[in-house]
Amino acid sequence: MKPRATRPLLFPFYIPTLIYNEEYDKAEKYLQIVETAENEALRTKLMCLVWTTRSIIAAARCQPEKAEEYSHKAMASLLPDDIKQRAVVMQSRVRFTGLHGDTKEIEKVLREALPAYREADHVIFQVWGKILLGLLRLLQGRLRESAEELEGAQQFDELE
Repeated sequence: MKPRATRPLLFPFYIPTLIYNEEYDKAEKYLQIVETAENEALRTKLMCLVWTTRSIIAAARCQPEKAEEYSHKAMASLLPDDIKQRAVVMQSRVRFTGLHGDTKEIEKVLREALPAYREADHVIFQVWGKILLGLLRLLQGRLRESAEELEGAQQFDELE
């Protein structure tokens, strides 16, 4: 079935499913449709989605240079009042930074991202971030701090 270019606002819901299922080439086809949307205002609004998605896919494919390049393009195309997409851009930054393996740099970028996750009310990113902080502490041999971060992530479950 050929994707329809007439409903580009549905792509933000469908593309994450493709990424989850590791259907990266299919996701890229949908991103190309979004890039060619006839409505200029809509295309401008969705370009950040296009670049963050490409960045996350590049990170999943262990392509750190492309992931970083696309993440920077996403940040450049981010609309000032789009707090939800800002959190996703921050997530792409954490992911490409993680590919380089420097735990201190990962922690720095993650600490910058956590407030954006909270502001956008991205609970999954918040939990993921707390778990990542716990694992970073574990890798650094800071066991007590690791346990505290992981317990903090567990408390999200108790809030529901």
